[in-house]
Amino acid sequence: MGRFWLVVLIAVCAGGAAGFAASTLQSPHYESESRVLITVPGPPSVTAGFVGDLAGRLRAESYRNLATTDQVLRRVIAADREHVLGDDLTVADLLERITVTTFTDSAVLAIHTQGDTADAAVTLATAVAVQMRQVVVEVESTLVGTEKFELQIVDPAQPAVEVPETSAVTAVGLGAGMGFLIAAIILIGLDAVRDRISDKNDVHHTLRDLGTAGGTP
Repeated sequence: MGRFWLVVLIAVCAGGAAGFAASTLQSPHYESESRVLITVPGPPSVTAGFVGDLAGRLRAESYRNLATTDQVLRRVIAADREHVLGDDLTVADLLERITVTTFTDSAVLAIHTQGDTADAAVTLATAVAVQMRQVVVEVESTLVGTEKFELQIVDPAQPAVEVPETSAVTAVGLGAGMGFLIAAIILIGLDAVRDRISDKNDVHHTLRDLGTAGGTP
């Protein structure tokens, strides 16, 4: 029994070590974030500010969807003349790197971006905010007889943070778990084989004993 636990321990340690090694070899990505505020231009009063904030909240979901439209993302690609975001970019590529969230009690949108480099993450967060603001200006200028909305960049893109694909702790845990599972399967299989062999030997001994007993006068 002690040998079985030793095998499990070795397998768990080996799996954990393999997971840690894998986590050090993976390529990290970088994340950044910018924030924009939906506003309604008006007189500087408490009432106007309250009404503008409420109207902005009602538009938040529509503007969240605007951030990932072709109209905005194609402009982002066109504005990237130095190819900081990468070569041969498509709208589909950018969609995988952008997440826009809203807040329940606020007209603020958070634009969360990812990139292969720190510059790419920051550039994308900035470009999406800038191009969204421009599109809103163009769209609102065509509307007549309705409130005019604007987007203000309240938080420029934050310095990018390096984020590993899988944390070292998670990788070690997964590796150790796989090691335990593999060891358990092997030991269960060996135990089953040993029991089967033992059963066959028991049958053989029983038949031999019966044969010996039958031949005894």
